[in-house]
Amino acid sequence: MIKEHSLIASVALFGELYNNNKYKSVSDIIAEFIKGAILEEQKWSVNSTELRNSLINIFEFTIPEAVLKNTLKTKLKKYCIYKDGVYNFDSAFLKKNFSHFDDEYNKINAFQSKILDGLYNYIETDAGVLLDEEVKATIFDDFVKYLLDNGYSETYTEQISTYIVKNQLNDDFVKSLNTIREGLILYQGIRYTSDVNDLGNWNSELTIFLNTEHLFNAVGFNGEVYRQIFNDFYDLVTKINQKSRNKNNKRLIELAYLPETNNEINEYFEKAEQIKRGERKLDPSRPAMRAIIKDCRTPFDIRQKYKNFITEINSKGIFFRETDSSVYNFHQYVVEGKKDIDTFKRESKERGKLFSEGDFERFGKIFSQINYFRKGRNDTTFEKVGFIFLTANSFALWLSSHPKIKFHENDLPFAVSIESITCRFWFKLCKGFGEFVSLPKSLGIVTKAQIILASQVNSSVSKRYDQLKQELYEGKHNAHDFQLLVYDLREHSKLPEEIDESTVDDSIDFILNEEYIETFYKNQELLAKENSDLKNQVKEYEQEKRRRDEIALEQEQHKKLEQFISSKTTDYQKDRKSDIFYYLKAACLLFAAALPIGLIKVKPFSEKLDQLGGWGVIIIIFLVWLGLIEGFRRSYIHDKEKIKRGRAALFLWFKFQAEKELFLAQEKWRLEFRQQDNDLPPINRAIEK
Repeated sequence: MIKEHSLIASVALFGELYNNNKYKSVSDIIAEFIKGAILEEQKWSVNSTELRNSLINIFEFTIPEAVLKNTLKTKLKKYCIYKDGVYNFDSAFLKKNFSHFDDEYNKINAFQSKILDGLYNYIETDAGVLLDEEVKATIFDDFVKYLLDNGYSETYTEQISTYIVKNQLNDDFVKSLNTIREGLILYQGIRYTSDVNDLGNWNSELTIFLNTEHLFNAVGFNGEVYRQIFNDFYDLVTKINQKSRNKNNKRLIELAYLPETNNEINEYFEKAEQIKRGERKLDPSRPAMRAIIKDCRTPFDIRQKYKNFITEINSKGIFFRETDSSVYNFHQYVVEGKKDIDTFKRESKERGKLFSEGDFERFGKIFSQINYFRKGRNDTTFEKVGFIFLTANSFALWLSSHPKIKFHENDLPFAVSIESITCRFWFKLCKGFGEFVSLPKSLGIVTKAQIILASQVNSSVSKRYDQLKQELYEGKHNAHDFQLLVYDLREHSKLPEEIDESTVDDSIDFILNEEYIETFYKNQELLAKENSDLKNQVKEYEQEKRRRDEIALEQEQHKKLEQFISSKTTDYQKDRKSDIFYYLKAACLLFAAALPIGLIKVKPFSEKLDQLGGWGVIIIIFLVWLGLIEGFRRSYIHDKEKIKRGRAALFLWFKFQAEKELFLAQEKWRLEFRQQDNDLPPINRAIEK
């Protein structure tokens, strides 16, 4: 049977049963827990108070007696008989028709133990020390508080959030933790509901005044995660308004914003204009400001973006609401009159939080207006409160719940977080499990971890930016270094969606680095040295590349030279062929003309001429005359220029053929030597010249 359940296991089991198609309503699940409590204690006759205490002892569930009575009446009437305020259970019938929780609980508990062991190992690795049982118990308590939204641990919030983000791709891990979140929302909804059968309807009027950050979230100025969170809330509001109307057929839930919020928005856009005019520096911790000035080139563009912003929130049904008359005419509603600023300063310091008198005054005015709209009726349920201030400002949420701000101990706070109100709406619409089965993504455990870490990162950026401005004023930084530091801070600023398994370690290092500025300057020195080394490496590389390029170029030139010589040889032979042939013909003709005269000296030929007598002389003269006449007739003799060109061409051709092989051999040797010794030898420079 079920033994020693903790609240975390109980809400996980509740969430698991919620996702089981066997159960059709919240009452069905409560009935199963009632069966389990009766069977566990073997107490077959109980009244509603005893049953409530049994659920607390076994499951740590605190469920209103009205809900228990309603569940017994509607879901368990077959199992028990009510008489004189006592419910008498049929033990045999109950045992027969109860699905024991043991197997499901053991499965849940085993996986959660695995998750906790992983968290312990992560913290041990991160801290570099072994954890003793006492420290593990503290971590476990903080982890439970983290999951159950009972506040954030100042010691282990960062480690728990980092651990979750690092495992965000592990589907079983995320599903298990989200089941706890889901069960928690259902459990908290039951605690504040008198009749679970009334789920599925919202019957009262409620005006929600949005703070600046939620108006910016509505249009995406703070990133996609915050836009999704707002959209989940807005979709539930729309669903309620579609299903229910007031007596005047108007929406039951209205969205608006107050004068203080309107003033803050106007100031925000005025600062954006100042940044564009160069009159103000951009605070790197303000993602909304970065979104506003993005794509805006002039102050006029900022004003246009403001108009677009107002148009967009109005299209969502969010309008500016002014107070009809001065709140301060009704002193009984004024919250500021109860303030003790010194007390709040001291308590803020004890919590390790900054205290802003400006924020204290502004939120005091807003709470006074909320109280005025409520007519001082604060001791009521959330559904009937009528007016509420929606903010993500942790100081405002803390302030609104402070005993010195509330008029009575049981008063409902003046402010609420968007996560809390989204949970309430989601549970309220969860009458049947067919339509709203899954938990809104924005309420998931990974989103929570991303928001916590992004908030801490941006808080660190803001603190260091304020420190930098003060040190710049004191002359500790010059303008150039200040600007570099601001750029670096801007790089560290994060939106929730930018926190993932690949960036979370750098973000945590930034949060924990208490000597950020000193580290920055050291990194700048290292970077300067690395840049210097890199420049030298680049210079050497460029020199080597230039040398290789020169060699490659000379090799290419050598190749082209060979091709040039070859082509020029062909061209030369082609262009000068006729001149050479002309010269050779002229030479042959003169040789032929002189040949007869030379033959006279040849004895056999001279003897023949002597035999011919006078005719021999005539024959010689005729041959010489014939050769000369033929030479003049064909211009082989009288064209002196052509003869000159032919003779020169023939001479150069013989000379080129003789020297070509030597020249090419020298070029080849020079290139090979250059590749080996990176330069040309002096002798080859002379040859090259």
